[in-house]
Amino acid sequence: MIYDEALLDGALAVGQQYLDAVHPTTLADEAAERPVWVHYHQLMLEALDLDVDRADVAEEITRIWATTMGVEPYPWTVPTLGELSRRGVPVVVLSDAWPSLRRWFHDLGSQPVCPCHGHLGRGRNHQA
Repeated sequence: MIYDEALLDGALAVGQQYLDAVHPTTLADEAAERPVWVHYHQLMLEALDLDVDRADVAEEITRIWATTMGVEPYPWTVPTLGELSRRGVPVVVLSDAWPSLRRWFHDLGSQPVCPCHGHLGRGRNHQA
């Protein structure tokens, strides 16, 4: 396949449209989040018109994606959270990110610092 920037841009637009549509949905945990990402990757593969088993490839892409760090904190984030914890200052993370944010904080080593996470879906009010 020859690189086609317009095709890639179209696939990215399809994927973003899907994510924008489902992002306000509150998901209980990463198990509920996984099918969203699998479907996202299937849509992208379809939009790229790739001649592959899209279901299997989407599952594999999602599996690999799930093992990566999806956020890059500012350099001061982890030390600041550690200092707040040391001083006994309670910290709650409110985010419009999905449940995988909990794992990413855990992977950063700040899970004990941020034991409570709340999810705020776009256009919704939720209490953590």
